[in-house]
Amino acid sequence: SSPGAPRPPSAPATSDGEERRRGGEGAQHGQKEMEECQEWYCTNKLTESEAEESEAGDSEAETEADGEEEDDDEYQYTVELVLAKREARVARKGIVVQYAVKWDEWDQTPDMTWEPPENLSNAKVVVVKFERRVAAMPSRDAFSGPTASPACCYATCCKVADRADVETSQCFVCAKMVHPACATQHLFLEPFIQKLDSANICFDCALLVAMVEKRTPFGIAGARLMFEPYYLQLRGVAALTEPSPFALGAFIATGSLKLLEAATTTARSATAGAKCAKCKSAAGELRACSFCKAGIYHDTPACLGEQRGAEPSFKHKSFPWCCPKCFQKGKAALSKHLAAPAPAPTKKRSRR
Repeated sequence: SSPGAPRPPSAPATSDGEERRRGGEGAQHGQKEMEECQEWYCTNKLTESEAEESEAGDSEAETEADGEEEDDDEYQYTVELVLAKREARVARKGIVVQYAVKWDEWDQTPDMTWEPPENLSNAKVVVVKFERRVAAMPSRDAFSGPTASPACCYATCCKVADRADVETSQCFVCAKMVHPACATQHLFLEPFIQKLDSANICFDCALLVAMVEKRTPFGIAGARLMFEPYYLQLRGVAALTEPSPFALGAFIATGSLKLLEAATTTARSATAGAKCAKCKSAAGELRACSFCKAGIYHDTPACLGEQRGAEPSFKHKSFPWCCPKCFQKGKAALSKHLAAPAPAPTKKRSRR
């Protein structure tokens, strides 16, 4: 089990990890030692027992123990990645900017912390990288170019549009035409694109697969922080007519729908004896919803209509399918989420 969430050190965090430990990185600390290290950063002083050992120093064993404790005290948390940014109200400070930080070697969701800029003064490279990534976030109309032709579906975000010698390939999820370089060179996709099965992937499929396969830090929880601003550009849900990569990504990233606990590929396999919710027949090929246990339908236009979605997408192992009821439920929840006003900061009252 993970020791607890890290606390910001009294000195600024490092981004390159050069000062993680003095005396060699080979030894792995156990949970007890890590907790002692965290306790030091919370109190910023030696405990009484440590002070006594430090003063004694008349035996070789005590000297070695003091050296080990000093190594623990020299530990500094290293910023691996900044996931998101927010404005939050802090007591006695008012509205302040905070960054969601993924610390190196701290991989559980509770280990993420929200840090003010002053705690990241020695991790400016990581912060700047995050700001550049946010600035590269495409608008919703950036991909309005042709998708069923040799033209790259990255449209206005295409990196090699002026090079006729660069060939396009099909997105390995939805079969749209893409330049692999458009995915690998897009700053918004940089934190996870190399972890996907292929660079032949469109933007919306890249976000969706990264969430389903948990390719981002902290899995879906981290993906929501990283991707939600992109989906919140949607002005309304009327344009969502089928379970497309964008629609499903928006449902998951905003918490409008939640995937079943089972793996997506398992959730889509109907159990023996299952019947179609539309025609009540068990004959023929059946689809199972990735978001509920009751959503089982025949893979036909008669039973699904527009809710079938794109056939190439459904064939991919990590593409979740949404039954008609869950699709309408997701649209309603997303519409409510989009309409919710952002909480306005309250003015700080002055003392009389």
